[in-house]
Amino acid sequence: MNSQYLQAWNRYSEEKERFISTSQNGKNRFWNATERDGFLLLLFVRINSLCDELMFLVENRRFVSAPIVLRSIIETWLDFHCLLDDESYLDDIIGSEANELKKLYQSYSRNKNSPYFIHLNEEFCEKMLSKISEHSQGNTLSIYDKFKKYDLIDGKESEGAYRAVYGRLCMDTHGNISALKQNHLTDNGQASSIKDHNESYIKFLVTTAARASIQSFISLLEEKNFDTESYVSLRDSFK
Repeated sequence: MNSQYLQAWNRYSEEKERFISTSQNGKNRFWNATERDGFLLLLFVRINSLCDELMFLVENRRFVSAPIVLRSIIETWLDFHCLLDDESYLDDIIGSEANELKKLYQSYSRNKNSPYFIHLNEEFCEKMLSKISEHSQGNTLSIYDKFKKYDLIDGKESEGAYRAVYGRLCMDTHGNISALKQNHLTDNGQASSIKDHNESYIKFLVTTAARASIQSFISLLEEKNFDTESYVSLRDSFK
């Protein structure tokens, strides 16, 4: 079954790559010349690039990093849908990065002797701090609030994906006890850098990533009043 999923993904992947290429130019141009659409395009490309890389990892039986990539897919998917629904969310995306850069530049004086800060100097940090907008405080929605707003299955409101999916992926990312045992402890109690997984876990990785990618495509097409029936059917086949 998982091999069939991967084959279906590969066919879809070729199609969405053609869309990404042709939608930016000429008579088939899909995107408006706005900052919002520019960010939507980049988020959409990131979702799909990460999905392609996750499928590569799964096909090559690399399961330690696959759930970490899936977590990034979901986080980008949520930002994509927040921006798709609310243009002002662009300020939150920009503000969130600005806040992190502000912390970096403010910490220069305490860390200027660190080798990690060798690329910075006091004049540059002061200049950058003066450019960072004070009015934007970054994302107002927590990751939990975003999950309550959007569900991975069909885009509707639900906190199920946060509890059942994102929480599990966070455990894999941070390497807690369950993740260490699942990914590195064999049935005979030996530690291993490469461990195979059962088909149900592989199915979870593949279908969650595929549904996130295809749902983002559906949401884009719906906003522009394009027919989405075939993609809804494709999305629902990953179950």
